[in-house]
Amino acid sequence: MSFGPDKLLGGGAYGKVYQAKTPDALDCAVKTIRLFDDMGPVEAIRDVTREYALQSELATSPYICRVLGLVGVESLHNTMIGSGLMMELCEYPLHKALEQLSGPEHHRQKLLFSLHIASGLLCMHEKKLIHLDLKLDNILLNKHRSATGETSAVISDFGLCRRTDSSHNVTVRKNGVYAASYRCPEATALESEPGA
Repeated sequence: MSFGPDKLLGGGAYGKVYQAKTPDALDCAVKTIRLFDDMGPVEAIRDVTREYALQSELATSPYICRVLGLVGVESLHNTMIGSGLMMELCEYPLHKALEQLSGPEHHRQKLLFSLHIASGLLCMHEKKLIHLDLKLDNILLNKHRSATGETSAVISDFGLCRRTDSSHNVTVRKNGVYAASYRCPEATALESEPGA
């Protein structure tokens, strides 16, 4: 299956996210990874496939952004320019909501978002997964899941996620496990350890 990029929702160090439609015309988001850059097509496809597999493992958690499938990404000239990860469409990142939730009357909502994030992380850690890129831009808000219309915070962007081994060690690529403008606490701690 392939899709043509529609509305740009955002972007990061390794790709862009577009709004699109599923084959049955439902709104979704597609995270694209360019095939033709420094990584090369084999690595790009391997990375997005790995991200899909890890995120699929977490499908039982209501606080993890759901993946819907893998897609090819077409250019305006109907040529394949990348591979993509189709996900549920969420409203916006948490940092935009926090700008609006500034008074004491929003204390309960902030606590709920914190509980959602902690619950999502607990699900990840039970499966021995470490996010490695957890920041406000990667926490999205979603109203679609709740029958009551209450907004949920969901964790997204598992491109840098890694699995720990039985000793709780994580294998990372030196200088390549985090976005250039951000270093997660796990990567900083790993650098201080011998042999990291």
